[in-house]
Amino acid sequence: MPPSSGNVEWLPLSRLAAQFQANLAAIAGRYPQLAADLAALPACRSLIRANGDSIEIGHRSANGDITVSPNPVPPSSAAAVAAKLFPTGSCTQPVLIAGLDQGWLWSRLQQLPISTPAAPGHRPPLYFLCRDIDRLQMVLHLHDWRALLGDGRVRLFCGDDAIAQFRAEAIENPQHPLPRLSVTVDPQLWKSGETLDTLLRDIVSEWEQRFAHLTLHLQSMDQSFDPSRLATQMRCGEPLKIFGITSRFTTFLQYSMRDWLDGLRSMGHETSLLMESADHESIHPITIAARCDVFQPDLIVMIDHYRAELKGIPLAIPSVMWVQDRLPNIFNANAGAAQQPTDYVIGQGRTDCVHIYGYPSSRFMPAMIGTNPARFSSDEVTPEFDCDVSFISHCSTPAEKMIDEDIQRLNSPHATRLLGDIFDQLKQIYATGGSITQQYKIEALIRQTIIGTRTSVPDLQPLIDLFTHRINNALYRHQAIGWVAEMDINLRLYGRGWDQHPQFSRFACGVADNEKQLASIYRRSRINLQVTPFGAAHQRLFDGLAAGGFFLMRRCSGDRFDQTLRKLAKWCEAQQITTDVMLLARADDNVRDWLAELNEIDGKPVMGRGYDFVSEMMVTADEGFIRSAGTIWPEFDAVSFDSREELQAQIQTYLVDAPQRASLIASMRQRVLESLTYRAVSERMLKMIGDDLAASVINRAA
Repeated sequence: MPPSSGNVEWLPLSRLAAQFQANLAAIAGRYPQLAADLAALPACRSLIRANGDSIEIGHRSANGDITVSPNPVPPSSAAAVAAKLFPTGSCTQPVLIAGLDQGWLWSRLQQLPISTPAAPGHRPPLYFLCRDIDRLQMVLHLHDWRALLGDGRVRLFCGDDAIAQFRAEAIENPQHPLPRLSVTVDPQLWKSGETLDTLLRDIVSEWEQRFAHLTLHLQSMDQSFDPSRLATQMRCGEPLKIFGITSRFTTFLQYSMRDWLDGLRSMGHETSLLMESADHESIHPITIAARCDVFQPDLIVMIDHYRAELKGIPLAIPSVMWVQDRLPNIFNANAGAAQQPTDYVIGQGRTDCVHIYGYPSSRFMPAMIGTNPARFSSDEVTPEFDCDVSFISHCSTPAEKMIDEDIQRLNSPHATRLLGDIFDQLKQIYATGGSITQQYKIEALIRQTIIGTRTSVPDLQPLIDLFTHRINNALYRHQAIGWVAEMDINLRLYGRGWDQHPQFSRFACGVADNEKQLASIYRRSRINLQVTPFGAAHQRLFDGLAAGGFFLMRRCSGDRFDQTLRKLAKWCEAQQITTDVMLLARADDNVRDWLAELNEIDGKPVMGRGYDFVSEMMVTADEGFIRSAGTIWPEFDAVSFDSREELQAQIQTYLVDAPQRASLIASMRQRVLESLTYRAVSERMLKMIGDDLAASVINRAA
């Protein structure tokens, strides 16, 4: 009931009984005993009236006098307290409110927007404590608190022992982050000398004792670890117990972990997943250690995190980090130095991680992010997605709009000239049918323009990121879409923002649901397009092929790089060349031409970078060159294009040649299933670990 000035008449609070009952139902869903206790109370006999910007609660005595209850935190004070707690206007961390008053502060805090950039989607817990159940009954008449009471991050404690209740729940649930801020509305909740700091120290002390007990169990696991036995299990394909740890606050990674564990289960392994069960939780070392103690894993798998970052993991049990993103916690020397003898890594960035940051070479397996074909196995007929050509991407903002927005944001004549000049040069390249797929060429263009405009740029990286990852990306993709749009065919664009595109809005079909629609779109489109400036090999392409879609993909310099690299690797293998010194000593004209081509594509010599080029090349060869489209699929030349004429000719051919499309779908899909699924990656991973464990046993024996 919001305050309204001028209303001085006392009214019975019982007029809001319906609101109380609705709140009571919300409480019953989470706190059934508290709801029963509230329902057992006599009907509320308090009175209510508005007084300026506040609500007054009165109680009529036997002689008819009305006593007004104190209201130390009216709405205006609640707003001021919330602003002091969170000066940015957003809730950024957990808070404890000891006391209820009229509930305005509780309401204010629960309604604040949330900002947790370190864990997007995390919602900090709100701990609300109330000493007097009669006061809670009264306040439940005042507010429509159905949303507040149903919000899982709101933790409600009521009674003289509310502090003790909070303490007990906190000790039992370390996954609930502790409050670092508090406001005391009702001092009687606290015992003499008790503060939030003393309370938290007590809770943390209990956690430490619990963790110490679990650590003894983990040490027992370490002592009983038998690398020889595990190596045999892995090399023979025997069932393992595999424990996956991930976070719900990165949507892609949580689904990637689920797909990874699905792939491992399809191999006959037993898996267990640890992830926050609600958005107000965070993974705690006790939670990890307790799961390890119960599950007794043979192997622990994580994405974008390694063992030393997480407490609660046994020291001897092998762990794997799948590097799926180039993150600072991974790409640094401290991370490399933290790798233990049974720490393994798969994923991207092997060259930098091994040769710059010190990760062990023998325990780093390069791998692409795979696909889970089980998610695309539906045979449902969905003719509403029938079309000639489809393209799925959220990259719908025109490059012109991006550059205009950055110019307006910077609001500087020098920035306007510099950004405008760089953009005009890029746009001219695309206007004449060209493109750029090598980052060093974009960087060179930027540096030359800076010199030409005599502009001072203290930090080049934001400028490089803008033009490489946003502007050039949009120009490259939209150029290809423009070539298709010239044709008289049924083109569909799926993703955010295409309906706002000045040239392509007529093709916009909205956002495709990942779980329910993508597979149907892939299958029902006669042709799907894969267009990215730095290589077509991407999980989205693997998903589409696994679903049974036909794809045309745009060629880039990276595809040519690996095609040439494969020729060189085959030559080295045939000549039994294993080092750079041997390669340079025996290089013929063909080899020198290949090396020159690799140098040109990469923008700098591929040799002389502080590590042995041939050794790294052979690691890529051992993995089958499954990192770029040009070497993954023998059919690549038949389904790739790099000009308007090529693309339009291929579309005209494949739209009418259904048998050829079907043949290419079958062969390219088979290659995905053989090498680019989560299961296929996991098979290679387990072989690497098994071989390494077996070698370590032999080395120790020697």
